[in-house]
Amino acid sequence: RGHRGFVTSVAFNPTEATFATAGMDATARIWTVRNEREPNRVRGHQSSVSGVRWSPSGDRLLTWSTDKTARIWPGDGSAEPVVLKGHSHFVTVAAFSPDGRQVVTGGYDDLVMVWDALGRTPPLVLRGHRSLVTAVSFSPDGARILSTSDDGTLRIWKLNAPDHPLVIRGHKGGVNGG
Repeated sequence: RGHRGFVTSVAFNPTEATFATAGMDATARIWTVRNEREPNRVRGHQSSVSGVRWSPSGDRLLTWSTDKTARIWPGDGSAEPVVLKGHSHFVTVAAFSPDGRQVVTGGYDDLVMVWDALGRTPPLVLRGHRSLVTAVSFSPDGARILSTSDDGTLRIWKLNAPDHPLVIRGHKGGVNGG
């Protein structure tokens, strides 16, 4: 019924009485809040699922993993996902854009990648961090991305001018977001 091993992430669905969990057993699970029915097991990753997030509309579930991929599943997890494959090491963080049409991922490979949520085009690759990416987030208007890293920097990337991010330095250690 539950995960075998540690639960690594949890997230409420914004529009339904469900929530999702991610586990070291290479699965995500979709639970119903109001009853104790068996959760829907979401399988496809090859190793530990590091995180789960719902799309803003609540109709899709984003998972990311140490298998170097992120996946976008239908909200019930029952159909084949869109697989976002391009990182050369673990995907450490991911987030949907406010309109749900894009996904941003960060990885242990120091890269930030911006994807079409339907998986139709190659990602925009944002380079500049010198250590693993610890957090990513879209601005409310979807025009910028904020990323943080163990290299001690925060970067604000304008999607219409991604080669010139604003780099904020001065931290003594790595910067971890939430």
